[in-house]
Amino acid sequence: MERPVCAITGATGGIGRAIALRAAIGGYNLVLHGRSSSKLSSLADDVRVRFPDLAIESVSGDLGTVSGAKIVAARILNYAPELDLLFNNAGVLLDGIQMSRDELEMHTQVNLIAPYILMQTLRPGLSLTGGSVINVASGAVLRAREFSVDSLKRPKKAKKLFGAYANSKLALAIMTAALSEEFDRDGIRVAAVDPGPNRTSMTAGNGMPWFLKLLQPIFYSTPERGAARLFESVELSEAHAPGTYFHKGRAVRLPKHARKAELENAVLAFCENVVAFGN
Repeated sequence: MERPVCAITGATGGIGRAIALRAAIGGYNLVLHGRSSSKLSSLADDVRVRFPDLAIESVSGDLGTVSGAKIVAARILNYAPELDLLFNNAGVLLDGIQMSRDELEMHTQVNLIAPYILMQTLRPGLSLTGGSVINVASGAVLRAREFSVDSLKRPKKAKKLFGAYANSKLALAIMTAALSEEFDRDGIRVAAVDPGPNRTSMTAGNGMPWFLKLLQPIFYSTPERGAARLFESVELSEAHAPGTYFHKGRAVRLPKHARKAELENAVLAFCENVVAFGN
């Protein structure tokens, strides 16, 4: 019997690394993505030593442009034409507004557009296995009160955590819900999942408000706990409507302003347009 295959973006550190090790324990062959080739090699070597029977493939690449995300997706597809589980885990939490080469705000580029490209590219392989997609969201989506599709391209003001980052993760959850029915018709379950606050380099970085950085070492969970929540959501998604958002291990409704069909359509149209005209 062939082993199932799990692909993980942003696998070289934090929650991504914890997902990779948890998937290995579960007997998955792995396709690991990261920006750093040396960190990828180190992770792959570590997994091979601990789990010598698994097949491990590595894909290095930058998700910060449409063309970069397409290349990463194509390489994953090459290694995994049949895919059981995709974790869109790679993300950024930046200080201030930074623009990509596609002239798109970088949170939107990495946290929304890259997962959209990966989902669409890997969809045929996921349909062959009746696979699942877990889009790693954030509890910040519940605080994204100033959301608009226009702000995804170029926000008017910078705000740590609860600005462009929160909006990009809310857009990710909206996109997940918007695509869920058609993916479900292909036998693919999709969900957006908040892994909870975890002690990672991201939550210790300059994109976090200072008061939360003070709390991080004391109150935030380990990356392993975050990875466990993400894996638990694979089974939880089977018992809930396609495209559900999970927060603290429970199915939670998105904010009222984000639960409109016209907004779902607008977010999908935005993603399609960016992908069509991106570099």
